[in-house]
Amino acid sequence: FIACANPDEFVFWDSIHPSTASHQILAESTIALLKSLDKDESKSVPEPVSSASLGVIGLAWLFRKQLNKSC
Repeated sequence: FIACANPDEFVFWDSIHPSTASHQILAESTIALLKSLDKDESKSVPEPVSSASLGVIGLAWLFRKQLNKSC
């Protein structure tokens, strides 16, 4: 198997593998894109449904407990 003599001048250094230069260009553009993203968009936000669900379940349990007392 013979690879090309100047792989950094090509996108692929053989028929399958990208060259080091291609990887570097891809990495630099990915890093630039990630740095340009708004930091507020990447923050995690707690799911409000979980808290609301627990509250509804708690109220239902209390209501059922009150109904059982009156019987």
